[in-house]
Amino acid sequence: MWAVLPMIAAVGLGASVFFPWLEAFGTTVNAMDIRLDSSWTDLVDFELDGAWLGPVVLAIAVLGFLMILLRSVPAVFYRIVGIVAIAVVAMFFRAAIAGDGFEFVAWGAYAAAGFSLLMLIPRN
Repeated sequence: MWAVLPMIAAVGLGASVFFPWLEAFGTTVNAMDIRLDSSWTDLVDFELDGAWLGPVVLAIAVLGFLMILLRSVPAVFYRIVGIVAIAVVAMFFRAAIAGDGFEFVAWGAYAAAGFSLLMLIPRN
């Protein structure tokens, strides 16, 4: 069971990209529609033209899934991928809270946060 949980976490993180992350005025937005630079725009004057949060989180999830399948990759690298996933999702939450608080954060972002934390479970 413990060997399957990290794989479920990686798949869940990848799937959560397509769930609603923000909800306002009856409309929802998933991670594919959130600009990556909006996560830290108030920290530094930084712009990434055309970069979106969804593909980044999806790439992290795919990388984590592949690292689970390849048993030759040391577990520490899978944990690093999990820490990067937590950092990316935490930056989204920091930006959302700085802007409007938790009021508009939808359940997909919470799912991504939970699955990224589950990626820290040892795979062995």
